[in-house]
Amino acid sequence: MCIRKETFTRDGNGVETVYYEMINKNGMIVKVCEIGAAIIEISVPDRTGNLEDVVLGYDKPEQYFENWPAFGAVVGRCANRIDRSEFYLNGKVYTLEQTGDGYTLHSGRQGYQYRVWESEAYESIDGLNVKFTLYSPDGDQGFPGNLRVNVIYTLSEDNALTLTYDCLSDADTVLNLTNHCYFNLQKQDAGSVFRHFVQINSDRVCRVDRRLIPDGSLADVRDTSFDFRKRKKIGDGLKRPFQPITPYNEYDINYKINDSFGVQTLAAVLECEENGRGMRVYTDMPGMQFYTAGALGEKDMGKNGVTYEKYGAVCFETQFFPDAIHIPEFAQPLLLKGKRFVSETKYEFYTF
Repeated sequence: MCIRKETFTRDGNGVETVYYEMINKNGMIVKVCEIGAAIIEISVPDRTGNLEDVVLGYDKPEQYFENWPAFGAVVGRCANRIDRSEFYLNGKVYTLEQTGDGYTLHSGRQGYQYRVWESEAYESIDGLNVKFTLYSPDGDQGFPGNLRVNVIYTLSEDNALTLTYDCLSDADTVLNLTNHCYFNLQKQDAGSVFRHFVQINSDRVCRVDRRLIPDGSLADVRDTSFDFRKRKKIGDGLKRPFQPITPYNEYDINYKINDSFGVQTLAAVLECEENGRGMRVYTDMPGMQFYTAGALGEKDMGKNGVTYEKYGAVCFETQFFPDAIHIPEFAQPLLLKGKRFVSETKYEFYTF
């Protein structure tokens, strides 16, 4: 096992940023960079031992400063959507940047995915570790509280990559962090993921309007395109109705994973039968956004000079539910003053 630190690029002030390469005994490679605390490569073997990069990203390091799809990045202070671009907390209304039709997505255009994080690397009994730290001041993006965010990536000997979030604020605030990795287990530039098999251990999703804002109700997945309780191809799911759960015939929906925050659960399994690569997703978060990259295409130049196509990857965004701050029945994305928030999501790779 080894960790290597290298120069990545420079920010707008000419300050050097770095990336880290972690390699375990099986040859699995994980690269992460200081811009957005982003995962920029995960190379894992297939059933014949052939190593391929299975996450989308950019060729040029400077492109991560304008990473609108959030390839591999940490999204915050509040991932997903907040309706009306405002919220009410402790007797005060906080106004956010509007990015869509009356809502804020991923905290606006100054989100954490564009920031340069501090970093350090070390080894532990759990494996190889890279720790990223971001200080988000009171008022940043419109949110209250001076917030310290730590995100630790840990690569183990058994081909698991664990993401540990550890946060502390000096005032009550809204907090909903996620990682926005785009996975294609064929390889990062292989095109459509509709031949991938998926299992999602959930029977409920958030019913949403045309803006993908939840209406507060949870819909049963039975007899809909969202039923992945049994393993099946993503493309096969398209044969059943999406309405009335969502007005769109594609996947960008939040699944209920846990009744509350804090219980580690196997949320999803992704498999590519052509090469025998598989990935299990574990989380202790209440929800998971299942997204098949419907917004990609044409302008999204990726690694090896490839233009990424629509539906060329799948995301498993572990999170609190979208717009939960406005829906009391949902687990609340609130971090109270002086109380630590700690959460883990794990991507476990294997062959079959």
